Amino acid sequence: MSLMEHDIIKYIEAENLLGWNEKTKKDGVILSLSGRHKIWYGYYRNSRLVGIGALMPLGKNRIRIKSIWIRPDCREQGLGAALTERLIADCKNKTIEARVYNPQFYLLRRFKLIEQKGKVSILERQADA
Repeated sequence: MSLMEHDIIKYIEAENLLGWNEKTKKDGVILSLSGRHKIWYGYYRNSRLVGIGALMPLGKNRIRIKSIWIRPDCREQGLGAALTERLIADCKNKTIEARVYNPQFYLLRRFKLIEQKGKVSILERQADA
C-alpha cells in the first residue's frame, strides 16, 4: 500500500489519544493507554488523525501489533493496510505476534497461524534474518 500525497504515518504520544477510546470501543478496539509500554502510531490524512495502531514489546526480540483502528469514514481506502505494513516494517529483526479477526491479511504477509481462540486468530511472523 502506498500513502497518498497528504498522508503521514508517525509516532504519537499516548496522551494525544485520550478520548479516542469512546470512538474505538464501538468497534471492539480497546486502547490501553497506561500499563505496559506501547509505541503508538498515528495515521494522518491532510493533518487530521484518522487511524491509530501500536506495537507492544514482549521481550528483547518479540513484539505484538496492537489496536489497529481507522475512522469509519476513512475505511475501505487501504489506510489500515498501509498502517499495518508500516508497523511490520518497523519490526525488523523481531518476531511479530498479532491477535486479529482478519487472519487472511496477515497470512498474505508471511504470518503463520499459531492458535485459534473463538473468532480471534493468533498469528506469528518470525524475525527477518
